[in-house]
Amino acid sequence: MNYTSLCQISPDNDTWIIKVRIIRMWDAVNIAQGNELISLDLIMSDENGTLIHSSIRNKFAQRFRPLLNEGCIYEIKNFIFEEYRAQYRPVHHQFKILFILTTSVSKIHEINQSIPQYGFELADYETITSRCNAHTYLTDVIGRLESVGAIKEVKSKGCPTKIRTIHLLLEENKILQITLWGAKAYQIDEDFHKNTPRPAIAIVTSTIVKTYRGQYNLSSTSATRIYINLDIPEVDTVEERCNSRSESNED
Repeated sequence: MNYTSLCQISPDNDTWIIKVRIIRMWDAVNIAQGNELISLDLIMSDENGTLIHSSIRNKFAQRFRPLLNEGCIYEIKNFIFEEYRAQYRPVHHQFKILFILTTSVSKIHEINQSIPQYGFELADYETITSRCNAHTYLTDVIGRLESVGAIKEVKSKGCPTKIRTIHLLLEENKILQITLWGAKAYQIDEDFHKNTPRPAIAIVTSTIVKTYRGQYNLSSTSATRIYINLDIPEVDTVEERCNSRSESNED
């Protein structure tokens, strides 16, 4: 089977067949309407490491949810896609895939190491600051976990909700605060970083850049996911720099 690369798809053809791994999956919800489901959303990667965002609208979500699992590889056809014009895009791709009633999803039962297990668009500090109060893209960030705060209850738009703040040390030696809202606050325990012998290198995905009291900070979204010490080169690089910095301080 000849599959189309995600960097080649376009609206000029509706017969594309793609082979992709689902690397993240989440429910997009309307918080103002009691977390009403808007869509089931996916980030998918092909063998070239190209990332694309896909949405399954709420009326089709229950049909496809049992067929899809993070980490698995699928052949997908009979989908449509549209040019990406919306705000808060989780990846840089010109198009967004939409599942429709006739979309076909077939799980590929093979061990395929050529499609990455993970995929991120990690932003440096300059990129983070340039996105403050700009809503085109969501922001993925990596850094050493410096602290994890306790869960607190606050009011957001008149409703009580839980929050937790964490702090990351970025490559540029900048400390960045990230506020985790609602269920996202439970993705990490406040004692986690205290119980690991190695530096805890965290990747936090799909955040919004804001300012608070003159400081840049990130805020979670429904697409936010926290990963700790993944076995990927980006984490190894940050950990090596952390170790080198610690050794220099000791000298």
